[in-house]
Amino acid sequence: MNGDAGEWRHLCIDMQRMFAEDTPWHVPWLEPVSANIFAAAERLADQTIFTQFLPPRQAGDMPGRWRTYYEKWWMMTGEHLPAEMVPPGSTEACTLSFAGMGSTAW
Repeated sequence: MNGDAGEWRHLCIDMQRMFAEDTPWHVPWLEPVSANIFAAAERLADQTIFTQFLPPRQAGDMPGRWRTYYEKWWMMTGEHLPAEMVPPGSTEACTLSFAGMGSTAW
């Protein structure tokens, strides 16, 4: 990289275990590309932003259509995923982030 990096950002969306491991939401290409993504993130740390998907603790914690969605995908809620796939406090954060969306959250 030469000189000023400008205003661009490297977004790394939802690279986490619940998508890498044997779950219903497994993404087969995640593991093969991980080394390249982490190498880019290391070289470009100041421009890299990682996001993290936060599942609700239970389907019933979610409003509107999100509740229906998580009733279908109950096995991907915090109460059913292994603890190491769901960071502490993340299920509460998910519920709070959707609290103001009501039934229009979809």
